Amino acid sequence: MAQHHVVTVANFFTVSRYAPFANNARVDVSHLRFLEDLAFAKLTGVALSDLQLIDAPERLAIGVAQIASVRPFDARDDDPLRLVREHVASLSPDLIFLPLALGDHIDHRLAQSAAIAAGCSALAFYEDLPYAARLAENAPAERARKLAMSLSPRIIRANGAEKWKKQCARCYPSQVESGTVGEIASFGLRYAGGERYWTTPSAAEFLDGL
Repeated sequence: MAQHHVVTVANFFTVSRYAPFANNARVDVSHLRFLEDLAFAKLTGVALSDLQLIDAPERLAIGVAQIASVRPFDARDDDPLRLVREHVASLSPDLIFLPLALGDHIDHRLAQSAAIAAGCSALAFYEDLPYAARLAENAPAERARKLAMSLSPRIIRANGAEKWKKQCARCYPSQVESGTVGEIASFGLRYAGGERYWTTPSAAEFLDGL
C-alpha cells in the first residue's frame, strides 16, 4: 500500500510516564517513546504525526490497572476527543485504520470515537494487540457487531508477516517485553499469517482498488 499512497501514523497520547521495561528509571519517557516511534518510522517508511496529548494515567489521575474502562465519556474527555477529531480530519485521509478497542483501553476507545467522528467513510478497524490474543476468539466479531456500522471482516496477508511484526514490535523495547513481542507476532497465525480488519463498505471498496 505504501508504494501507492502516503501512509501516516497518527500518534495521540504520547506524553507519558509509563515505560515499564526502560533500563533507566529516570528516563524522559515521552522522549524515549518519540525515539522509538522514529525507529519504527525508519523501519517501515511511514510518516509520523504526533499530537502529544497526555495519556490516560496522567490525564485522568488513575492507575495503569484502571486504563481498561467501559465508562461513558465525560467532560474530562471533551478536549481530547475534539483535538483528535480535528487532527484526523486535517489529514484528509482516504482511508483510516483505527482501533477496534479490544481490551477497552480508554485511550483506544477515545481515539476510535474521535476518528469515526472525523467524517471519513472508509474505516478499517484493526484488532488491538496484545489484547486480541488474550480474549475469546469471537471477541472481535462481537465488538464489530456492537459498533453497528455494517462492518465486514477482511484478511490481508503478506509473506514473512510474523517476522516483520517481530521487527516492528521490537522498535518499542521500553513498552513491550520479549514474550509480548512473540505474542503479537504469532497472533496472525490464526489467520494463516494475515491481519484481519473490520471494514466499512467504503474501506472495502478502497482496498479492492489497491
